[in-house]
Amino acid sequence: MRPYFALIFLSVALLSSSPAKSKPKNMSIWMMPLEGCSSWFYVEQEPNPFLMNVLEFKEKGVVKFRSDSGVMENYPNEITLRIQYRRADDGFLSTTAPTKPPKVCEPIDPSRVKFKATWNNKSRSLRAEGIVLQQENLGPEAFCVLKCSDLWLYKLRIESTDVPLTDNLLILIDSVEGKHLAKLVGGLGPLEHVVNPVP
Repeated sequence: MRPYFALIFLSVALLSSSPAKSKPKNMSIWMMPLEGCSSWFYVEQEPNPFLMNVLEFKEKGVVKFRSDSGVMENYPNEITLRIQYRRADDGFLSTTAPTKPPKVCEPIDPSRVKFKATWNNKSRSLRAEGIVLQQENLGPEAFCVLKCSDLWLYKLRIESTDVPLTDNLLILIDSVEGKHLAKLVGGLGPLEHVVNPVP
């Protein structure tokens, strides 16, 4: 069964750098887990020329963005995210998961997950339409010792037409039976925040 997108609401704060010392940067969506078990998932946006060499600044207290072509207000019509999943087993020498989830985490069948996404700001929550472009088991990662869990890769294309660059993106990951598995949230930030990229 293919993963799908649906409506969910949650308002979150966008993390941004200090505008006083801002210089043009390459920008990207970067996301953090909101729950312990979510740290099994890592999200990375595919490079987008639209978000290259962008200056973040404030005007009358409002965060804005500017590129070589002028002031930027919205995301491009769509963005593509890559999500990787690997269970944090003992004996694995990797930093894919920043923290090891607690033992109370329910087992996840990575072949049977679905995604729900929304763009959010202080005044509204907007359903994020999208499709799953890829769902693939890449097998055990390199440097795996003792216990070796497979690395799963999901590629999602998300519609972002007329979505302000200051909006936040929320992704919920559920089982096909509807059981909640993970919650990830993020927004636009400097590309250097993105670490440990998906192969």
